[in-house]
Amino acid sequence: GQDFKRKGLAPVIDALAQIHKQGHHCTLRIIGRDNPARYRDRAKALGVGDLVRFEGPTRQIQEAYRAADLFVFPSLYDPFANVVLESLACGLPALTTTTNGSSEIITEGEDGYVIEGATDHLAADIARCLVNFCSLGNRDRQRMRAQARRTAEQYTIRRNAEQFIAHLSQ
Repeated sequence: GQDFKRKGLAPVIDALAQIHKQGHHCTLRIIGRDNPARYRDRAKALGVGDLVRFEGPTRQIQEAYRAADLFVFPSLYDPFANVVLESLACGLPALTTTTNGSSEIITEGEDGYVIEGATDHLAADIARCLVNFCSLGNRDRQRMRAQARRTAEQYTIRRNAEQFIAHLSQ
């Protein structure tokens, strides 16, 4: 996507640094076309520059979702970010914020995580969820992936159109 600031990239990098200090190892892939310079500098300053990869935009986003373990999208504001639904449709559990309308379709711990958005402790909350996710066994991760897919299947374009038409008919 674009607008790394609004989409919460800085707190994600801060969270990565926090969990790295706790001995957890993970990498962060950023896909989008915003300027990465200040975020790359932030990651280096926090000692996690080698764990953060800026990959630019892609037309093969479904492949990026499939290669990931968790989609982290702590948006500071989004009416309903389609990328969360896309990740779920690819069987990728999502972590997002209450300031993102798509958080309303996530069931905590079942198909992802929902945290308070735009707070001073956003990075700590992201880190807590990441540690929780890292501690899951393979069976629990696979269960979350399957549930993520089932969640997305409830929100098809057809269902959306039918509900919209039904609402207009009232």
